[in-house]
Amino acid sequence: RMTSPPSSASDVILDTTVTWKDIEERIRHELGTKAILGPKRAVQLIGEGNGFMSRVVIMDTDLQGDVSSIPPRIVVKIISRVAGAELGDSFKDHTEDEKLFEGYDELIRQ
Repeated sequence: RMTSPPSSASDVILDTTVTWKDIEERIRHELGTKAILGPKRAVQLIGEGNGFMSRVVIMDTDLQGDVSSIPPRIVVKIISRVAGAELGDSFKDHTEDEKLFEGYDELIRQ
């Protein structure tokens, strides 16, 4: 299931702290291009439940500009405390919240 693009480039992707603008800047930097994400960009969550601290997505970038050597779809791994929180929710009946998330902030800062 693909989700519609947010209304502005500053909107977050799948409830993470990563924005479309972040992705665009990273693509431009890593691939040495001036291409921009197009209005038909979309994202699909894949590998649900496979990552404790991340989301893996397929992005249809709809890149505009000099895109001759850039694939139209890319796989992106996004570090996300949402994924960890969702997994933590599934353990709530088995442990106390404080113990479950003890040291979590320190771990994701590394």
